[in-house]
Amino acid sequence: MYRTRHIGWAGLTLMTGIIACQAMTRIETPLDSKGSKAGEKRSVVGIKLCWCPPGKFIMGSPASEPERRPGEDQVEVTLTKGFWIAKYEATQGQWKRVMGKLPGPLTAELPEGDNYPVGNVNFAECEHFCSKLTELGRKSGELPKDWEFQLPTEAQ
Repeated sequence: MYRTRHIGWAGLTLMTGIIACQAMTRIETPLDSKGSKAGEKRSVVGIKLCWCPPGKFIMGSPASEPERRPGEDQVEVTLTKGFWIAKYEATQGQWKRVMGKLPGPLTAELPEGDNYPVGNVNFAECEHFCSKLTELGRKSGELPKDWEFQLPTEAQ
């Protein structure tokens, strides 16, 4: 089974409605109000989040970039909705708090400790982590029923 080295919160987002997942977490269309400016901060179930407003940007790499891979053409991306995204990588302590134990043994390049990033985690485990965070947020009253933690899209 393929496992990634670590999970970054830069991908943990909170979303409204049913939206596809990826490997971190974000919240789309904010909790009680939309963020007013990029980088605005908020916390949900102990996860520090930052507001990412809607907008346009160029994704991909220029043809002149060294070691560029085929298919990395630049395209303009438009994000029509803003979203909340985790400010930091998911830590081992956060993972244990939500899931009960780490997803697998640690590797030599990733030391053990509650403040270190969680590692040796696969996509399905990340989705389950997001689902459990959503449950915790709803139980605590910090997360409305139509909101959920999900992994970000490539563009997000």
